[in-house]
Amino acid sequence: MNFSYKNILKSEIILKIFGFLIFLYLHIVYYTSKKSFTYSRKFEKKAYHSKSTLIAFWHNRLALIPFIAPINIKVNILHSGHRDGNIIRNIMHLFNFKTISGSSNKDGAKAIRQILRTVKNNESVAIVPDGPRGPIYKINGAIAKIASKTKTSIIPLSYNCKRKKVFNSWDKFILPLPFNEISFFFGDPIDIKYNASENDIKNVESMLKKSLDKISDQAQIKN
Repeated sequence: MNFSYKNILKSEIILKIFGFLIFLYLHIVYYTSKKSFTYSRKFEKKAYHSKSTLIAFWHNRLALIPFIAPINIKVNILHSGHRDGNIIRNIMHLFNFKTISGSSNKDGAKAIRQILRTVKNNESVAIVPDGPRGPIYKINGAIAKIASKTKTSIIPLSYNCKRKKVFNSWDKFILPLPFNEISFFFGDPIDIKYNASENDIKNVESMLKKSLDKISDQAQIKN
């Protein structure tokens, strides 16, 4: 019998165990670290924690985002259907997130329909606009169109940390280490009118990229 690495990772049980270990590790990181939180001038905590929004962050900042998610409203996260996406799904379920399978490249229309239903049901959706496969720091999804269809604000989030492992992956994934200094940043909400034009959608995508780049840069912690 062939017990290759790829075959092992096809096992749903192994994926769940792996996800649980990552879940525990992230809690160790978060609760052993010194944290700071910076909120933009237009950010409203009450609305963020009680009203449906579209939460946006770069793919390489995924690890600690669940700790700053809304607390009084259900959160759904869009993930891809490949192996890495399934690991993310298992971890997010442990964080009590709901998940939506799909991406801008595969099952996109189905995922968008589910997101529309979810937002209209007064639940928030977390979307990684440069996921699932990049290019890094490029808005390649339908987040602006979804915001327009649902009249929902987009909330940019980011963080950085002093001690971290940066992987040699397409997104330069950041894995925070325990006993750290972590800086979280909440950007200004981005709004778009209902049934916006393609030009308006492109403008919002540009605004979102600039915002995510800005707060990611502001969240830098010097070693």
